[in-house]
Amino acid sequence: MHSIGGFVCALPAENKDAYRQAAVAAAPLYTEFGSTRFVENWGDDVPVGKVTDLSGAR
Repeated sequence: MHSIGGFVCALPAENKDAYRQAAVAAAPLYTEFGSTRFVENWGDDVPVGKVTDLSGAR
């Protein structure tokens, strides 16, 4: 059975390197539990939403 899991984290750009280090350290654990692919993305164009958005997470 295939599945896809994901999540969004709002954090300041100055913490990008620390987050990437944590993600690299976590990848082997995900692989140990069956993950076949581990992808990280970074975006800075997050518009303010009408119902919910990440602007309140600062």
